[in-house]
Amino acid sequence: MEEPARFIVHLLDPDEFELIEKAMSASNIFRSLGGDSVGGTVDALAAEHGAVLESLANHPDVEAVMSAVQSILDFKTQAVRDIEAGRIKSIIESRLADHVRREALKFLNELKRSV
Repeated sequence: MEEPARFIVHLLDPDEFELIEKAMSASNIFRSLGGDSVGGTVDALAAEHGAVLESLANHPDVEAVMSAVQSILDFKTQAVRDIEAGRIKSIIESRLADHVRREALKFLNELKRSV
């Protein structure tokens, strides 16, 4: 989730300061969740699904990850709507924006099923 947030930043118009700040904030949140924290566990979940289910379910910071993922999903959903309505200046095509949103939705759904 950290990399797609940075990806979005580079496709926005440089004058979209608020959106750039939101995307970078999301990127920073997911970067801080990486390593030995829950974010590291979530990364491992993609590669080793069965091996990390137990530790993910028992980890106290799962709600923080769920909240962060929901926040980025809400941001991407609103961005898709704004791109389609022409309220966001960017080179992001609406189908690409929707694809990025669906990736976040899939991640959240898999995370919920895993916990």
